[in-house]
Amino acid sequence: MSFAAVRARAVRTVRNYYVRQLDAESLENLKDVAPYIRRHLNQFYSTLFLATASSAIGSYVSLSLNIGSSLPAFGAFITIVWFNFIPPWKENKRACLLSLGTFFGWASLAPWLTWLLEVDTKYAIDFKNLDL
Repeated sequence: MSFAAVRARAVRTVRNYYVRQLDAESLENLKDVAPYIRRHLNQFYSTLFLATASSAIGSYVSLSLNIGSSLPAFGAFITIVWFNFIPPWKENKRACLLSLGTFFGWASLAPWLTWLLEVDTKYAIDFKNLDL
């Protein structure tokens, strides 16, 4: 295939991409999505949910058990290094390491966040006793 043919094909592809109908019906129609793309999106959002849930659990565990921030920070560092040595095609192992890293990461950040977001009660307003 010549360069001109490849270029013409690329130009047609870009034109077809930008010249399409973007109404509510076409956006809600998921029949056109290929099954491997659906599977990939399902894995992506499942991994995102798992990482978010593990970060919340890590923050809660850190605050409830009152562990220091150095041990979870070391755990997060080790998990990030371990994550980089796992090949990309081992997706399940990488997802588990990502959730473990977010667990340790938020467990190490939880004491700092409580200090940052600490509310001084002398500035709190009691809305029940206000005469409005």
